[in-house]
Parts: sequence; structure tokens; C-alpha cells
Amino acid sequence: MSAERERRLASGLWQRALASDTLPPFDATWSGLITFGGRGLLIDPGFRDPSDADVLLAWAAARGATDVDRVALTHTHPDHVAGLPALLERLGAVPVHVHPAEIDRLPSGVRGVATGDDRVLPLAGRRVRALHTPGHAPGHLTFAVETDAPEEADANDALFVGDLLTGRGGAWVGLPYGDVDAYLASLARIRARAPARLGPAHGDAIDDPAAALDAAAAHRRDRLEGIVAALATPRTLDELQRELYGEVPPDAERFVRGALLASLASLLRARRIAHVGTDEAGPYQAMPGA
Repeated sequence: MSAERERRLASGLWQRALASDTLPPFDATWSGLITFGGRGLLIDPGFRDPSDADVLLAWAAARGATDVDRVALTHTHPDHVAGLPALLERLGAVPVHVHPAEIDRLPSGVRGVATGDDRVLPLAGRRVRALHTPGHAPGHLTFAVETDAPEEADANDALFVGDLLTGRGGAWVGLPYGDVDAYLASLARIRARAPARLGPAHGDAIDDPAAALDAAAAHRRDRLEGIVAALATPRTLDELQRELYGEVPPDAERFVRGALLASLASLLRARRIAHVGTDEAGPYQAMPGA
């Protein structure tokens, strides 16, 4: 197995990359594994090829998880759940933990266990805590491990963050389900925990979480300020998109438009801009003093 396809985050915490239908520049989703005492919990089986369920389970067993008895999801975007039906064919009716806001978006035939903020899942004498970190998705969860064993102390300082961040910076936040204000609050919540290492679902592990979280928040706020500045003159949505993003390839159009609309929604809530049109096309303009 290539070293680039797996990584150890901390004691009992691992990730394994498998090809998925995710967004460029990434081509894989890093599934997570929490394993102690032979038991295991798998996070985000987003792989494309159903046969990768066997690959994932064989890898988990090789890392000590001979009894995988539950699955947890950071959220239900396809590149995080596509392999779930194949995985459950192998595991049987194990619990699939997912935030209540996402439970109706599971693949057909999959039944979830509603797992809200601060819910603790026991695992071989350790605790796996679900932290609600919305923004990228309304029910996005981050998973933390809590252990009292001194030899496992590093596990307390590593987090599985799904799409809260990527190995290259902030995550996509766009309508219809994204929320910029919630995303900024989630970044601040994880920053306050002062983690030592983060395992995102896409890209490299993050060894300087404070810097990465601060950079993601700063980038998002800079984008908001750029929009306000551009709206010193009223602009339609199309005009604003062209000014901020230039020419957008057709296959990226809906993602760019969704992100822009999410930013506009944040600024409208803050009353920093006004909508002076009759539909989402605008025009929009900055409020005096914004």
C-alpha cells in the first residue's frame, strides 16, 4: 500500500484514501478509522467502486479493527456516502451515525441513527464525541476522541474534520445548503479547542490547525469585503460573478454561483448590502457605510 494512501493521525486514529467522485483538485475521499481494543468505527465511506468496501475493511482489520461495529458520517454529500450501501452489505445492520439535519439525505435503503451535537459514542472504553460544525452542510459533524490513557493522550488532540477544511484551505460553502455565518462560527469553535492535528476528508493532514483555521476564516471574510466593495455600484448577480470570478467553466458554474449566493445571503442578513431587484438575479448594492 502506498504511504500516500494512508496516514496515522494519532493513537488509534487513521485515514485511508479511496477514489471518489469529489470536486477538483481532489480525486479521493479520506475515510477515517477510530480503533481501540479490536473495535472500530469507520467515518465517511465515500469511495466510488463498491469493491473498495473490501479494501477498506481489510485495511481496518490490518490496523487493529477486527470488529467494525458502527459507521459515522461528517455529512451526506455523495463523496462521503457513496460507498455506504456496499459497506453495509459486508457489515450488516450496524448503526450509521449522522446529524438529524442530514438523516433524510442518506442513500436509498440506509437507515441512520440521529446523532446531534455533543453526542458521545462509547468505543472500547474511549469516547467519540460528535461536534456540530455546520456551514459546508447543515448537519456537518466533526469527530473527536477522548481517552484517559496516558499512552493515548495524543488522540485527544486530533480531530476528523470532514469538509470543514481541506488540505489546501477552506471548504466550499454554497447554497442551497451552505451557510457562511455558520461556517465561520464552526471554524471558531474548532479553533477554540486548540487541536494539534486535523484529518480532513480531502488533501493532506493539517499539522498547524490554528494557522489553517485562521486562514480559512480570513479568506471568507476577505471575500465578503470584496463583494461589498464591488457593490459600491449596483450590480446584477451575473455582473458581480464576472467581476469576482471572471469566465467560469460550465462544469463549475453551479458551484461558483452557489458560493456567491451564500455570501450574498450573509451580507443581506448583516444589512451590509441591499437587494433591489425582484429575484435572485438582483441587482444588489452596498448599504451606506457598509
